[in-house]
Amino acid sequence: MVFWKDFRKFTRSINPEFYLVDENWWTKWPYELMDPKPWVQGDIFDAVMHDQWYKVARGYLAQPQDKLNLKGFRKAVDSVFLSYPDYTQQAMMNLSSSHDAPRLLTCFKNPNVYKYNTSKRDNPDYKTGQPSIETIERVKLFLLHQYTFIGSPHIWNGDEMGMIGADDPDCRKPLIWPDLQIKPNNTFPKTLNELSATTFPEDELFLYYQSIISLRKTYPTLSLGNYTFIQLNDEANILAYTRNYNNESLLIVFNVNPTVGKAKIPDNLSLKNKIFEKRKVSLRKGNNLELQPYSGEVFIIKHK
Repeated sequence: MVFWKDFRKFTRSINPEFYLVDENWWTKWPYELMDPKPWVQGDIFDAVMHDQWYKVARGYLAQPQDKLNLKGFRKAVDSVFLSYPDYTQQAMMNLSSSHDAPRLLTCFKNPNVYKYNTSKRDNPDYKTGQPSIETIERVKLFLLHQYTFIGSPHIWNGDEMGMIGADDPDCRKPLIWPDLQIKPNNTFPKTLNELSATTFPEDELFLYYQSIISLRKTYPTLSLGNYTFIQLNDEANILAYTRNYNNESLLIVFNVNPTVGKAKIPDNLSLKNKIFEKRKVSLRKGNNLELQPYSGEVFIIKHK
């Protein structure tokens, strides 16, 4: 650690705004992630590539073998974030994919344990084709969570274009631009003779990224505020949390189910207006919410 402490002092002497990020991954692959805390106490790194958060978020919002229920998700998130200082919580690099991990759509498409057998060479049954509608809807819910939660959202370039791909090297393919003709290429090993195609998507996903980025930039609470989980309807698997900063408070609600979900907002929370919705058919009658399948909403909370 001595080297990295000296490195921080040196880099900060050049530019106090330098953001230092640590790749802090495995203690015992594939089940035990490293504990970042010793590295993010303010004297070494500002943040880590936050796989500890992504593993938990995928475990709840996707359908993997290491699936988490709502209570398990809340407990795991608190265990991760509340062990950090406040400034570290905000700085954490909340990523979903990278140069060493499958692309987001492909990761959500497959049921494997996080980062285990995530390529054709390790698992011939690993799916690298186009995502299903359900996968896309779950990814959008994940993105809404990523951009409304504490931490610093990160996009692996190309995910916003809808690129797909397994683990390294598939996740490192060149970006697919609409004015270029890209020849299909084989995955490793070539004897599988299966194309690992990447496609330039409809604008829908790109526009969705733009909308959630705009939401985060519009409301400082989403970048600077703390978070508190709210229990609305655990039996119906309705996730909710608030973000609070100065005099601004927001409520974020998710229905991660394939069916309509209902929930009642606590009486001590008075909702002012809705500022974002994934799907435009959810209903609100007073403090009662009826959420469409795979939907999410963001409300401003009225301060009394």
